[in-house]
Amino acid sequence: MNKDVMWLIFVLIIIGIVFSFQRKNLNLFTKSPQTQAPGQFPEHGAAGTSGSPTAPETAPTNQSTNSSFFTLPNITTPPPTIQNPIKSAAQPAPAPPAPATSAPLKNPLRVNTGGAAYGDFSQEYISLDNFDYENKQTAVISGLTLQNRDRASATIGKDEYGNNISLKYGERAIIATGESALGKNFKINKCSGYMAQGKNISPSMSFSCPRISDLALPRNLNNRCIDYIESLNSCVSPTINADTGINNDCAEFVSQHASYAGCVADHKNDSDFNQPEWRIYLGKNAEMWGNRHENIQLFGQLGKLITETSY
Repeated sequence: MNKDVMWLIFVLIIIGIVFSFQRKNLNLFTKSPQTQAPGQFPEHGAAGTSGSPTAPETAPTNQSTNSSFFTLPNITTPPPTIQNPIKSAAQPAPAPPAPATSAPLKNPLRVNTGGAAYGDFSQEYISLDNFDYENKQTAVISGLTLQNRDRASATIGKDEYGNNISLKYGERAIIATGESALGKNFKINKCSGYMAQGKNISPSMSFSCPRISDLALPRNLNNRCIDYIESLNSCVSPTINADTGINNDCAEFVSQHASYAGCVADHKNDSDFNQPEWRIYLGKNAEMWGNRHENIQLFGQLGKLITETSY
């Protein structure tokens, strides 16, 4: 056999081997990727070994495969929404909510004619009541002005300490036309009866004070002293002398407690100490209100009419 023929045969054999090897490799790469572990290269073991391309992952059923080697990624997140800046700029910002406004409170005061029709100015009086059940607001009455139909007026003053007088819900002010027998405006308390001793207070006040016999009596008081204490009238400061027939211990106890100051010291912390009534005096020496066909007006500190009544 000739040498050229042998070379030809050798070349054909080599070509066949190469062709066969290529077909084998093609079959390896087109096998199902489920037999390959993720991250491994075909026939080369674990990921990280150099030489062959990365094994393709299984393509989702709802996506198409572009080739035997590549799979489209599984995209499930929707693309972000891009706001139109022109449209946003065209929309005006919402107006802030209007501040809450509350309706002005109603006038809590009511004028009552009381004893306005008395013919004697020393007995004449009217009353102001705070009847604000809904809001229970406190009303300052010092500085308010009362006026009759002839436009004669009088201003409500302050208390005995120079403080403004206020009426809480349910409280009343008796406003007398004349002078105060005590020389002051005052709020009635459970001891006020002591102040009225020997005084012509109009309108009259209740003489109901705590009795000193209801106090815890000291052990050093004898039976004669206890009988004397129990005999004392309410709201009375007795005159003690030698004819009283009590010893010094008894006289000291009675003097300490049977008085306005002593009563206040003993009962000022009682829940019912203050009563819901003021006594206010306009200090006039003539009638303020007519016996009939009268109009009583109440004006605020700024001169605005608050309320009125007629009879």
